[in-house]
Amino acid sequence: MPPLKNSRHERFAFALFQGMTYTDAALKAGYAVGRARQTGHELVTYSDILCRVQELHEQSETGGVLTVEKRKERLSQIANKDIVEPVRASDVISSIAELNKMTPGVYEPIKVDLSEGLAKLLGELHGNRPQIQESSGIDD
Repeated sequence: MPPLKNSRHERFAFALFQGMTYTDAALKAGYAVGRARQTGHELVTYSDILCRVQELHEQSETGGVLTVEKRKERLSQIANKDIVEPVRASDVISSIAELNKMTPGVYEPIKVDLSEGLAKLLGELHGNRPQIQESSGIDD
């Protein structure tokens, strides 16, 4: 069975596979906080979700799906170049990025609107707004 077409259902199923409660899985899938418990209990009645969770368990038992720890271990090997086969620099960078995403609190993406200028962006990143002085073109 391929991943579920509804991406939130797929994330919910994967979260259940990882051992989360119905409520936590619903939150992880992006459902509303106030209805997460109810939504989680509703979603586990969907046959496609239950089949997907079962399939993920079967794949993990046969080695088809790496556990989080195995993925971290493999990515660490690539990042540290501790593997025998040749590794491109882009693979090392990608591995480090993936490891960061898997570690809560390390990777916090920000939305950037470059249309407002680099000075404003830098000011926001550093918690203040830099003062930009207008130049008259004459040395003072």
